[in-house]
Amino acid sequence: MSDRSSKAITGVARRRRFSIDLKLAVVAETMRPGTSISDVARSHGLSNSLVFRERRLISEGDREAIRADDEVVSAAESSADLRSDT
Repeated sequence: MSDRSSKAITGVARRRRFSIDLKLAVVAETMRPGTSISDVARSHGLSNSLVFRERRLISEGDREAIRADDEVVSAAESSADLRSDT
């Protein structure tokens, strides 16, 4: 058997928030020819999906959505909230 170390996760994990400037800089970095989006994400300690999402939003002209920096809520959560209000 191999000796595996494990860590107990304690405390409350909180969602990280990223500044608009960081989002725009990371996306700009991914736009350079020959650049791997995954490599850029890794170099900034971000998940690939986050970088792909921000890149898609900007390419669709949704800069205002990024600037708003609002929390995204799934449709299921939104529906549950509406049902609990009635």
